[in-house]
Amino acid sequence: MNPENESIENEEEKSLSSSINNSIENENDEKELNKNVIKKNNNLFILQKIEIKSNEEKNKFLSEIKKLNLIDSKYILKVEKYSIEKEEEKEIAYIYINYYKNNLEKIIYELNFLNSRIIWKIFFQLLLGLQSLHLNNILIKYFDTKNIFLDNENNIKLGGIFKFLNFSKKMNIF
Repeated sequence: MNPENESIENEEEKSLSSSINNSIENENDEKELNKNVIKKNNNLFILQKIEIKSNEEKNKFLSEIKKLNLIDSKYILKVEKYSIEKEEEKEIAYIYINYYKNNLEKIIYELNFLNSRIIWKIFFQLLLGLQSLHLNNILIKYFDTKNIFLDNENNIKLGGIFKFLNFSKKMNIF
C-alpha cells in the first residue's frame, strides 16, 4: 500500500472517530439519557425490561443469558447484570447492557461517509462476531444496521441480544 494512501485513510478514520465523538458530545443529555439509559460509575447502560409469561420463558431467558455470557468475543454485546423480579403478579426480567449511542445505520445515514478501510474493518469484525455466535449454535433472528453498534474506536458490537434463536441442527447454506 502506498504510504500516502495509508496516511489519508488514517486521517479519514480519525475524522470518523471525531465525528462520532462530536455527535455524542453535542447532543442534549436530557434527550439521550431517558428512563432506559442509566449512568453508573461514568459508564452508560441501557435497561431492557422483558415480561416473562411462563416458567418455560423464564428458563429460556436464563439459558440465553448464560449462553451469551459464555461467548468470548469483543464484538458481541455483553449482559452486564440481570435480575428477575415480581411486579404486580407478573415476572419482569431486567437486563443491563453497555450503551453505545451510535449504530451502523446512524453512521451511514447521518455522518454520510465511510472510507474503504473502515468498511473492511466493520465487515471483518461482523464476520468474527457472527462466527463466535455460530460456533455457539446461536443465530441472530433480526440482523440489521440498527443492531450493529460502534464504540468510540469504530469497533462493532453485535446487539439485539434477546432476538437470538438457538439452532441445534446443521444448517445447509446454498
